[in-house]
Amino acid sequence: MSEPATYFLMVELKPTADSAFNPEEVSGIFTHCFVPSGNFYEAVTMFENAVAEQNLELVNIEWCLLYDSFDWTPEDQTVHAKLRQKAIRTGEVCFGDMVTWNDEEDDEDDE
Repeated sequence: MSEPATYFLMVELKPTADSAFNPEEVSGIFTHCFVPSGNFYEAVTMFENAVAEQNLELVNIEWCLLYDSFDWTPEDQTVHAKLRQKAIRTGEVCFGDMVTWNDEEDDEDDE
């Protein structure tokens, strides 16, 4: 039996004043997530709701594809297996590590 379908998204987000991230310290967030759905539109809606629940703002969706439609390397499969299984088990959107940056740090480097 094959596993339930999941969508894999790579996204750029930014914090709002009510998020767990301080917008004065974090300008942007890059992360990936798994959405337990085989329907593109449902997956995007579930993702948008999960982002809103965390008081984050969507900047850009870099990737949004059915996990099984891509030819992942064995290393990628190992990295993503645990998070994907969690999404399937819980029926919820599961986010990976959130890589943050601050645009002010970039401005200081330019000086």
